[in-house]
Amino acid sequence: MFKALAKFVLVSTLVISTDAIANAVPELSLEAKVSKANVVIIGQAISNESNSEKVYARVQVKSTLKGKPAKVLLVLTRGGIAEFAPMCCTPGQSYLFFLEDRGGGKYQSVNGRFGIYPM
Repeated sequence: MFKALAKFVLVSTLVISTDAIANAVPELSLEAKVSKANVVIIGQAISNESNSEKVYARVQVKSTLKGKPAKVLLVLTRGGIAEFAPMCCTPGQSYLFFLEDRGGGKYQSVNGRFGIYPM
């Protein structure tokens, strides 16, 4: 009985830890982030806007390092998979953004929480 219980606990632990690892977002190299990004900017968060279950930060571009973005962008900060949500954007704060163009003037981080950095 004890061996059966021990095997059950071991298998359960492996299954649970595999699920946790499956949702992890590995950090890409700087080179990979720049390569994957359509736009790399330094910007200041102006405000946050909700659109059903998604939250976008309105970001004013201060300096463009790659791409040709508009002067103000909408950056997805919450929506869909929680592990991909970047830890930003407090209005008034500046950030370094590595962004993918999602169409319609909307962007998202190329690497989840590892694609946007506070300045």
